[in-house]
Amino acid sequence: VVTPPHLVSLVDRVRRDPDVLAVILFGSRARGEASAGSDFDLCLVLTPGVRAGLPSARKRLDYLTAADVDLVVFQDLPLPLQSRVLREGQVLFARDEDALYALALRAVRDFELFRPIYRAYLDQVGRD
Repeated sequence: VVTPPHLVSLVDRVRRDPDVLAVILFGSRARGEASAGSDFDLCLVLTPGVRAGLPSARKRLDYLTAADVDLVVFQDLPLPLQSRVLREGQVLFARDEDALYALALRAVRDFELFRPIYRAYLDQVGRD
């Protein structure tokens, strides 16, 4: 993945923020399916112990600097999207790989427990 200068700058800023554990590129650019107009889907993974919700919304605002960047916070995502980020994502920065792995493993386990409910929901929506 070719990283444009504004993303390099964003990752450099994140490196100095102890509240951010990792930055993951996901979506069409991570899958190698981007078109000329595709944006950059980035996921901020907050350091364990940093509360999601309002603090994470502030983090998003702190790092939204370019029109072609769509920024989400991992801990605010529903389990199916967390799973997608982990499945297709490319880690651009990780402050602590062991902590990131532990968080990812927990998310995958939670999604596997949730998967039957999610499938039943999708089946029901498909019938309506």
